[in-house]
Amino acid sequence: MKAEIEEPPEVMGYRMDPQTPLHRLFVQRMERGRDLKVIITANNSETGVGKTTCAGWLALSWMPMYAGEPWTVEDGATLSPKKFFKMQRNSEPGSVLILDDAEELDARRSMQSENVKFSQRWMLMRVLQQIHILTLPSPGALDSRLEELADVWLNIERRGKAVVHDIRTLSYGSRKVITEKVHNLEFPDVSEHEELKKLDKMKRDKIDKRMKEQKEEEETPDPKEVRREEKIQLAQKLRDRGMTIAEISNSIGMSEGWVSNNTQKQVEGKVTGD
Repeated sequence: MKAEIEEPPEVMGYRMDPQTPLHRLFVQRMERGRDLKVIITANNSETGVGKTTCAGWLALSWMPMYAGEPWTVEDGATLSPKKFFKMQRNSEPGSVLILDDAEELDARRSMQSENVKFSQRWMLMRVLQQIHILTLPSPGALDSRLEELADVWLNIERRGKAVVHDIRTLSYGSRKVITEKVHNLEFPDVSEHEELKKLDKMKRDKIDKRMKEQKEEEETPDPKEVRREEKIQLAQKLRDRGMTIAEISNSIGMSEGWVSNNTQKQVEGKVTGD
């Protein structure tokens, strides 16, 4: 590990107060050769309150202190849990890694294999001496497994203000996770920083891709519905030729009731219902 800078560097003219409890915890963890896991959420699932800005400010402030290099999106931020672990393997001690918009880890998906796998791998990363920051939509999105593994939870109440909580797990009984407010944290608007603009573009590209995929999915016919329509057309053709419902049923492998409900008989050149 490289030598510690005495205080955090300036980020767009702002400097984190070195006496802030959150910063002191960071320094303590790095000096003891440990990691630091931070989760950032927004009150009431509000958007645009600065979860990513807060995460980026922490990364830009902390990364140079022990890694000896500036934080960059290319090496330190992703929207994909899989890429997050790939970056982790290639990162030095003191590196800050951000998993932004970690919706795959939403508590409502807590039983999915991807979520379980992430929790297991995150648990095994305590000796890497890295700082990991996850942003999630709201406190309700926290999976209990992730909450157990995290050290600090920041809940943003409004743009520029977050409440910092210590996370502890009771050692006996139910393994209940308890959180305790430590202090309020004021963070500056550094969203115009070049690296944060890159991260914002990454998020917008993801949204655009998802919308495109959704549109293509909506425009693509359902294969089951296509096959159903083809069977209906075939059944109607057979009935128009004078075949009985029973004969059509045997021919296309559908029940007589299905044939009756999905076809019409012809009477004197006209199509009528049964």
